[in-house]
Amino acid sequence: MQHIAIAQRAGVTLDDLDQLFLGRSTALVARRLGVTLADIDDFIRGDVSAGMAGRLGFSALSPADEMARKLQREGRIGLLLGLLFAAP
Repeated sequence: MQHIAIAQRAGVTLDDLDQLFLGRSTALVARRLGVTLADIDDFIRGDVSAGMAGRLGFSALSPADEMARKLQREGRIGLLLGLLFAAP
């Protein structure tokens, strides 16, 4: 799938998608996911905030932290992309 098609499906710009692939959050990505820029940046680094845990569907931080630790950086970015695909 071309990057432009992925960006369109995710509801973000190509630049937003490129930034996400580089491990950086953008305001549009944060807004689409309903979390803060810091929540996304922390998650990409492997730390999970309460807001991000809730967005991932966890009611507690501990299982979300465990999942984030088990995923590599690319896996966490892929998970964010999946959340963007599912966002209204």
